[in-house]
Amino acid sequence: MENPNPQNLLLLRPVKPPKDELNEIEERLKRLFLRLIYEPLVKNEKFPVKIFNASPSFQGLYLALSSGKLTFNRGIFSGKFDAGSSKELKQLGATWDNSTKTFRIQLKDLPDDIQHAITASEYKFKNKLDSILGRMDWLIEKKPWEDFQFSDLFDKAIFKMDKEFRSNVNKIRVQPQVTASEAAHISKEWENNLKLKIKGFTKEQIADLREKVKKSYFAGDRWGTLSKTIKKSYGVSSRKAEFLAQQESHLLTAAYTGQRYVNAGMPRYLWRAVPGTPEHPTRKRHAELSRMSDQGKTFEWADPPNTAEPNQKPFYANPGQPYRCRCTAIPVVVRK
Repeated sequence: MENPNPQNLLLLRPVKPPKDELNEIEERLKRLFLRLIYEPLVKNEKFPVKIFNASPSFQGLYLALSSGKLTFNRGIFSGKFDAGSSKELKQLGATWDNSTKTFRIQLKDLPDDIQHAITASEYKFKNKLDSILGRMDWLIEKKPWEDFQFSDLFDKAIFKMDKEFRSNVNKIRVQPQVTASEAAHISKEWENNLKLKIKGFTKEQIADLREKVKKSYFAGDRWGTLSKTIKKSYGVSSRKAEFLAQQESHLLTAAYTGQRYVNAGMPRYLWRAVPGTPEHPTRKRHAELSRMSDQGKTFEWADPPNTAEPNQKPFYANPGQPYRCRCTAIPVVVRK
């Protein structure tokens, strides 16, 4: 189809991603990851847990072992040494290895209560570790995330976008009706797509967390390492929730907008790229598509352009569909 003269184009406002629903999806995803994975892992636990003894002969060392700050393995003390535990280890005859930042002493040379503290620390940490690993195995087997629902938000999002769409096209007296089946199809497709991504990410995150948790058994500061591992993993999940909410909302908007405008007899749009930043520069191909539209080039929803960078596999998509794409489609009407 021949490209129209730019002066013959009537530009309409783009349909924006539903902000409130986007924020609520993000919050639900964060609660989902927190409730399913992280809260049960640390339930009824405080890191580190201190176990006090009435009269240990070497109180600083005893408490450091009991709380998991120090670990003893094959003649080596490692972890977070404070002035008290360091002083007591030297009194016991332990030698400091500056290259590994550890103290060395044989188990038989330690007092009975310190040996008991080592055994108790091993037992307590192993039990907690087994509980955490068991919880993650249960998650993989039961897949509780499959029961999580977003359908109410999808319905609200589509209702809002339809209202905005009607306002956009009202100036040209087009009042197309969105059918219930079309709305249901778009909503269901979005929900299924989001659930698949939640499933994939959750399984990957649990597998990764499982391996890192197991490594904490051999760490010097066991409880501290375990706590940091879980907190860091939740930070990854929290950022993933934010990304999924944004990405899926843009995908929903792109799918809805394309179908609605095509049905209304407006199959074309202009590509608009957002200004880039040093942290998130505009992709060269997206900027090129935007410049083409500045010169009057239009694209069709049903026949999207190649958005891939040079030397990459072709990827044909409308604005908002490529990975992390923040570009916008400006619907246009060709004046007669």
